Amino acid sequence: MKRLLALMRKEFLQLRRDTITLRMMVFIPVMQTFIFGYAINYDVKHMKTIVLDEDRSYDSRELVAKMGASQYFEVVGTVDSFDELRRAMDTGKVSTALVIDRDYGESRRRGVPARALLIVNASDTTTSTQAMAIAAGIANQLSVRTLARKAGWKDASLPVDVRVRPWYNPDLRTATFIIPGLIAIILTFTLIQFTAMAIVRERERGTLEQLQVTPVTRLEIILGKLFPFVLIGVFQLT
Repeated sequence: MKRLLALMRKEFLQLRRDTITLRMMVFIPVMQTFIFGYAINYDVKHMKTIVLDEDRSYDSRELVAKMGASQYFEVVGTVDSFDELRRAMDTGKVSTALVIDRDYGESRRRGVPARALLIVNASDTTTSTQAMAIAAGIANQLSVRTLARKAGWKDASLPVDVRVRPWYNPDLRTATFIIPGLIAIILTFTLIQFTAMAIVRERERGTLEQLQVTPVTRLEIILGKLFPFVLIGVFQLT
């Protein structure tokens, strides 16, 4: 046990002298946590949207207002042709576009399906999938309320009112759930890398052969290299 503690003390002394490695062990995990934790963002909010409204009726404006009132779509303007819409999508000015059919309002009043088209930039599959799901949810709400009115439902609330309340991550922020997973990955990467560097450094300096002729065993040498970095890993985790 005394030999193992002596090896661990020797490793800590070497780390104290090697200021570059010590700084890397402190700053690299912090930088990786911030870079990966906040650069990776799957939050679908305030997607820039343009509208091609061929109907220009109360019903079409209601649909645009419903989408704009949510925190997911941000209506930044309107266009008068599909070519303008295509240019806006191609240049990356917007990520979604809503095209409302010219018979949208009349179809709703007649009780037949009213059609609208949502175009999504699917280069980011995660964002586009969530955007389509959100738009489908808005359309379903309008459809259900229209059917409820036709059925003579007088109450302001729908017959079935299921309310969702997310706990522990109420804002559904990506960083809240991705950073805890990154901690384990970063610790695995840094601890394996620096432990390997410590063993290689012994070989480069010729001190590994000196350790081999001392009374310590091979197992004690390995554990003496591992334990200091395990303690540093616990400190990094904290």
